[in-house]
Amino acid sequence: MKTKVVLLYTSDLQYIKQDPFIWHKHCRIQRCKNHKLKTFNKIMLLLIVLTALNCQKNQLPTSITKEDGGSLNMSDLVISKGFNWKTTKDINFEIKLPQDNPNDLITISDESAELIFFEGYGLAGKLNFNSLITIPAYIGSLKIQYGESGQYPVTIVDADEYLNIDLSGLAGSRSICGCDDGLRSLSLHFNGSTASAILVKEESTGNILFDGIVDQEADFSFTGSSGDGKMDEIINIYVDGNYNSSIITNCSVDLFAGDVYGSFIISSGITANYVPLCDHKSGNPLSIGYSGTLAFEDLWPSAGDYDFNDLVISYDFDITKNSVEEIEKIEATFTLDALGASFYNGFGFSFPGVKPNQISSVSGYALKSSSIVSLLSNGVEANQSDATLIVFDDCFDLLKHPGIGNGINTDPQAPYIEPVSIKLVIDFIANGTIPPGGTINFKQLNIGHFNPFLIVDQDRGKEIHLPYFPPTDLANSNYFGKWDDDSNIAGGRYYLTENNYPWAINIPGNFDYPIETIDINNAYNFFKNWTESEGDESPGWFHHSKGYRNNEYIYKVH
Repeated sequence: MKTKVVLLYTSDLQYIKQDPFIWHKHCRIQRCKNHKLKTFNKIMLLLIVLTALNCQKNQLPTSITKEDGGSLNMSDLVISKGFNWKTTKDINFEIKLPQDNPNDLITISDESAELIFFEGYGLAGKLNFNSLITIPAYIGSLKIQYGESGQYPVTIVDADEYLNIDLSGLAGSRSICGCDDGLRSLSLHFNGSTASAILVKEESTGNILFDGIVDQEADFSFTGSSGDGKMDEIINIYVDGNYNSSIITNCSVDLFAGDVYGSFIISSGITANYVPLCDHKSGNPLSIGYSGTLAFEDLWPSAGDYDFNDLVISYDFDITKNSVEEIEKIEATFTLDALGASFYNGFGFSFPGVKPNQISSVSGYALKSSSIVSLLSNGVEANQSDATLIVFDDCFDLLKHPGIGNGINTDPQAPYIEPVSIKLVIDFIANGTIPPGGTINFKQLNIGHFNPFLIVDQDRGKEIHLPYFPPTDLANSNYFGKWDDDSNIAGGRYYLTENNYPWAINIPGNFDYPIETIDINNAYNFFKNWTESEGDESPGWFHHSKGYRNNEYIYKVH
C-alpha cells in the first residue's frame, strides 16, 4: 500500500509517495531551504509516518514506465551473493626488464594510450619489477611501453589478474646515456662545509685516482688507472683522512648524475663505451592519476529508492612518487555534484594499511568549527587505526538549495547549482622529511582500494561504505543487521541487503546519475545484465554508447 500525503508549508505545496523508512528523502524542500523543520511540519511528518506504518517495509516508489510498457526496479533483480559490485579489477604484474638497461621508464596503459594506469622506473640493481594497479573492468588488454624515447618495441598483453611480462630479451636502439661496462671517468661535487683534503682510491688495487684539496661546493674529476682507462670495480673516498663513502663503478648498480654518496654528488661520468651517465630519475617525480564517481543511497540501514543520487561525488587523485616508488604527495580533488536527500551528510575516506603517522600533513578539508570530527595535529582523523581523512562534514554548507524542487541537481525542473570542489593536499614526504611512521610505496598505497564513506546526518558513528568495504574504527556496530542491512562482520560482508543490493557504487571516470526517484535500472539498460551475471556481462554498462541508457531518465546539466 502507498499513502499519498499533501504537505502544506508556508510557501510550498508538495506531495510525496510515502514509505515508512524513506519518507524523509521526499520531504526535503523546506529542510533544504531553512536547514530545519518548523514545529508544525515536524508534527505533520510524524502523522505521516504513523499513517504509513501498515505499508510494506521495503516498498519502493513507483518508477516511471518505459515506452515499451515495462518497468524494472532493483527489487526485480536476482543478484548472486558472490557478486562484489566492483566496476574495476586489480592487476598484479611483474616485469622482467632488459638486462642492458633495467632502470628505464615503464608505462602501462590501454591500447590507445589514452588511459595511463602506471608509470614508474626500474629500481637500481634489480632486473624484476612488480606492482599493483586497478583498471576499469571493461579494459580487455594493456599496452606495455618500456623506455622514455620509444627505443623499445611495444608489448600488448591481455588484462589478466596476474601478469608476468618478460621484456628481458627486448632489443632496442642503443641508449644515448646510461651506466654501461664500467666507468672511465667521473666528476664529483663536494658538499663539505669547508675546503678539505680529498683522496679517491681503487679498493682492490689501492691505486690513487685523486689526491688534493677541494673547496666547498666545488667539482673535481678523475679517471681510471687500468690500461684501458677503466676504473676498478669499487672506489673508496676519504675526507681529511677519514673514510666517507664508496661507489660501485663497474655498473652492476646503475649510476646516475645526481646520485648522492656521503658528502659527494655525481656531477657527470663517462662509461668505458664512451656513453655519458643519465640524469638522476628522482629529479623528475612521476605523477599518476586515479579518478571516478561515487553514488550513494543514504537511508542505511533501510533500503532506498536506488536512484543513486542522494550524494554524488566525483574524485581525482593526483599521486606524486619518486624513482623508488615512494609516495611523496597526493592532491585529491572531490567535487560535490548532487544531493538528492535532506540529510546533512559528511564524506571521508581511508587508506587501508596506511598508518596515521605515515602521513606528514593534510590540508584543504571543509569542516565546521563545531564539527563532529576530531583531527590529529597532522590533519588525519583521530582514533583511527587506518589513516582516515574527512573531506567535509556537512554537504549543505557547500551546496545551497535553489529554493524549488527535490534535492540539488537531481530535479530537472529546478535550477542547476554549480558543483563545489574541495582539494586535499596530503603530504607523505614533506620537503624531504620522512614521516614518523615511515614511507609508503605505490603498491602498498593500493589506490584502487581506497575506502570512501558517507557520514549520515551528523551521526559520526553512522557510516555508509561501498559493498564489502569495512567501516572505520569510529563506526557504530549497532546499525549492522538492523532493518534491511544484511552485513556479516565475521564473514567480511558489509553494506548489502539480504538480496545483495548495495548502498553505494563506484564508477571509473564520469557517471551521469538518474533523476530523482528514477531507479537506476530504468536509466541504464544493461545494469541488470551486469549485476545478474556477476559482472561478466556488460562491464561498461554506464558508457555513453548508443542503446546503453535512457537519456530522459538521466539528469542533465541545464
